[in-house]
Amino acid sequence: MKILLTPFLGSLSLIASLSTHAAIAYFDGPPFGIPLDFTLVEPLDLDHNGSTDFNFSAGPSLTTGSPDSSITPTFVSSVPGNAILGDGYYAAILPSGATIGASATGATWSTNDLNLATFGSGGFQIIITSNGLVTNLPTWSWGGPLVSAGSGFLGVRFQASDGLHYGWIHAAFQNGPVPLQNVPGSLPNGPVILDWAYETQPDTALLAGAAPVVPLLPPAVIRPGNLRLQWPSQPGAAYQVQFIPDVNALTWSNLDFTIIATAGVSAVDLPLTGLAGFYRVIRSN
Repeated sequence: MKILLTPFLGSLSLIASLSTHAAIAYFDGPPFGIPLDFTLVEPLDLDHNGSTDFNFSAGPSLTTGSPDSSITPTFVSSVPGNAILGDGYYAAILPSGATIGASATGATWSTNDLNLATFGSGGFQIIITSNGLVTNLPTWSWGGPLVSAGSGFLGVRFQASDGLHYGWIHAAFQNGPVPLQNVPGSLPNGPVILDWAYETQPDTALLAGAAPVVPLLPPAVIRPGNLRLQWPSQPGAAYQVQFIPDVNALTWSNLDFTIIATAGVSAVDLPLTGLAGFYRVIRSN
């Protein structure tokens, strides 16, 4: 599903839509894993225009000294013209709310294959020690930045006909069946790509995890001196109200609270005495 988020203008008495400003295009999957076969690739068309923007794949398995022991790295890579935020050899795993734009704290734009997670296997071993024979049963485990973080966001940028766009890809390490998109079956566990989004206005930064909600319901003054914003919500989901003072600002600022929905409609009261500006509500993963 593709949803466009339109910001809203907050003033002392009303909220008006501003359709000419930036909008986030959000895609809720379907989720897919990375096959542990270096001959297979899972492509991602981030903007759903029919062309691959990023690829997810595994590298060849490498032995680690013992014929029965090996490691298999998994990677994310970009097609020519696109890039991914990296931290050295690894993909940078960004927290929700991190800014993705021309620069990013602790990460740099890279066109290299970047490691997401690595699968390691150890074979059956019999080791001779001074105390006799020690038997080690086969082992399997995952490691790497995505495994350590549990989940997070990949910062990406891609070229489109109207210029450079920034986006995010939501990845997680899943301790359970991982579906494969273009290959029959599933993996018992491993990295999984859940959803993704991008900013439709060229050269415009966005926040990791920023996703649209359905349009705001009509505002109302329920408490004197406050304007109430209301929107349909999913119980248990987190929502963030954001603000910019004018339409030329590149980055939205989070108000200092997050709303966890408890019903099908959520609301927040904003003081009418505050600065006029532009408000929007995003779903925060």
